[in-house]
Amino acid sequence: MSCSAYRFADYKNHVIDLLCRVTRVSVETQRIVEAMRELPR
Repeated sequence: MSCSAYRFADYKNHVIDLLCRVTRVSVETQRIVEAMRELPR
């Protein structure tokens, strides 16, 4: 794929949506891990 065939503007909203999803999952995962660390073993 050449640079002229790919335009970020064509996919901008999709990329932003994916980044938001990845960020949300990462933050939730960290919250779960922290909560698990505080549980008695």
